Amino acid sequence: MNSFDFIRSLRYIILDHEASSYQDSLDTDDLEITDPVWKGISPIYKSMSYEQKTAFLKFIRLVRVNTLSEVLGILDGSSYLSDERVTFTLKAGDEVINGDLQDIFLASEEEI
Repeated sequence: MNSFDFIRSLRYIILDHEASSYQDSLDTDDLEITDPVWKGISPIYKSMSYEQKTAFLKFIRLVRVNTLSEVLGILDGSSYLSDERVTFTLKAGDEVINGDLQDIFLASEEEI
């Protein structure tokens, strides 16, 4: 696995697969919901128009994109957790794959 494959896998798991899970959960019958956060947002989501639901789901995706970008920046060393610099080495086999993960991810987002 190289940097591009890693980003492609993260995109699928975090942005594509999980996004459909969120929408499925929001579209679920209220009786099936047990999580208090989901119970709170479900009636609000169900009261939205189609356009509002679409905008809401796009906003959730934007939050996920920004969060993933920040984590990748931390792994790359271009963002910091605190004043102290922490260095990570992410390997796939013997190949170091971090260093440009955030840039690769953001470039792939621009293509969409």
